Amino acid sequence: MRRNIYEVLKSGNVDIQKEYSRIYDLFYEVSYDGYYSQSVTLEDIVTECFNMLNTNLIGRCLSLDDFNESYNYRFDPQPKDFSIETLIELSEYVENFVRALMMAAMNARLDIQTLHKVEMHIESCMEDVGYKKVERDGIIIFVENNQAAISASEIIEPELAYSVLEYNHYKLKGNLARKKDILKNLADSIEPERSALKSINSNFTSDLFQLFNKFIRHDNSDNNYISSMSDSEIEDVYDDIYQMWLLAKLQLEQADRNDKVRELIKKING
Repeated sequence: MRRNIYEVLKSGNVDIQKEYSRIYDLFYEVSYDGYYSQSVTLEDIVTECFNMLNTNLIGRCLSLDDFNESYNYRFDPQPKDFSIETLIELSEYVENFVRALMMAAMNARLDIQTLHKVEMHIESCMEDVGYKKVERDGIIIFVENNQAAISASEIIEPELAYSVLEYNHYKLKGNLARKKDILKNLADSIEPERSALKSINSNFTSDLFQLFNKFIRHDNSDNNYISSMSDSEIEDVYDDIYQMWLLAKLQLEQADRNDKVRELIKKING
């Protein structure tokens, strides 16, 4: 049976190298008409308007070249060692500058519609490859679309919610110090609910808090087994603790929902 164009478009696999090239072109190659006397690229506009942009993004950098050198940003039209992280890094870079230009548009006299289309292009691409936009202090990152993490982030305080999602950011892979900091905050956040969690699943609660204490809260370098573990093995444990914390929060949420569900089932069954 012949498929319609919607089915064809939605069922196709995403070519991440082609998507990288498209976003690269949108920033570095495509010329835009606007309030300028001649067509310019987004890179040209960022260069010209750099000092008008969000200071949370540009910090103390004085120019785009200064920014790229300070944070080691260099994007090639066709990167040799290409991976999904290459696409994510470029997407974050372009998205943040596009957003900064939109915020500065009143002064920089920019074409908001054009900027909005570029922003939507990037976010649509990220959604198709399974990533979600997360924003804090005006800075945007893209993290893996982990449904359990998203669900947990929706039922906790905003500051902690960002950390829950940030844990899945590709740049945190191998960053044991940052992962440990996040897990320490997660451990502290769930401590007041320890008794409630124990009443739901005692063995699970005991395991989770033992891991928190052995790997996150206390220095157990004198433990022969822990001290012999490699960084990759410790990171695997950190990731397991993170997944267990997510499950714990969802179990606690479900416990709050149980009475409501039971009452509904009772009414349905008469």
